[in-house]
Parts: sequence; structure tokens; C-alpha cells
Amino acid sequence: MKIKSVRYERLFNVGDYQNETIGFIADVDEKENPNNAIAKLYEMVTKINRAMNELRKIAGRLQTLENEEYYCGSLLYTEREIERTKRQLEDAIKVSPDAKKDTPEWRHIKRLKEELDEHRREFKRKEKEAKELTNKYQTMIKNFKKGIVEQGYK
Repeated sequence: MKIKSVRYERLFNVGDYQNETIGFIADVDEKENPNNAIAKLYEMVTKINRAMNELRKIAGRLQTLENEEYYCGSLLYTEREIERTKRQLEDAIKVSPDAKKDTPEWRHIKRLKEELDEHRREFKRKEKEAKELTNKYQTMIKNFKKGIVEQGYK
């Protein structure tokens, strides 16, 4: 029997009840072993699947970071809360100049400022992560379009 072409195809579950089929057909030379050709196709399909999984993972994390934009709103809210409470205390001191700054209200402002600083640090960390992931995603897509599958993938 003379084998002229081989085909390898595989169905992958990509989550949310969705599947993706990746496969290839290759012509086999007279001198080439069909088993070796199928092994090469298997390797190609596996590499592409790993690359696609990595792209989906990055896209999912970017979506999560985008959904967490409430940090921006949280920062603004905390800043406004600090300013509002500060004005109230300053007004109270004008009315009663012997009021001390070591009151629960002033400690509350200090706590709010610490919380605000923590939110800012967290926001910067997430912003940096989103930028790095975006760059990685774009590089992977460019390489993928050029036919470079194994470079830059786990």
C-alpha cells in the first residue's frame, strides 16, 4: 500500500461548552515514513493548542483587570471621603479651638489615607500587569500571524 497523504486532527475543549478543532493534512514523499509525518503533525497541533491556551489565559486575565476598574472609583471615593471628613473636622476646630487632633475622627482620616495609599499601590501594580500582559498578547499574536508558534509560549 502506498500512502500519499496523512491527516492529524484533534478536538479541544476550550471551556464554556465550546470546542476547537486543530488539524493538518500533509503530503508524504515516497521516501518519508508516514508515522514520522503524523508525529510531526501531532507536534504542530499540540504547539498551536498550547499557544492558543496561553492567548486565552492572557485575554481572560486582561478582562479581569479591566473589570476591576472599580479601583479607580474607589480611589476617587476615598480621596473625597478624606477631604470631606477633614473639612468637617477643620470646621469643628474653628467652632471649638481647643479640640485636639488626636480624636477618633482624625484617626479615621489617617486610616483613610493609609487605605488610599494601599489602593494606589494596588492600582499601579494592576496597571503594570495589564501593560505587560497586553504587550505579551500583542507579541504572541504578531508571531502567530507570522507562523511562529513556539516562540514566547509556555
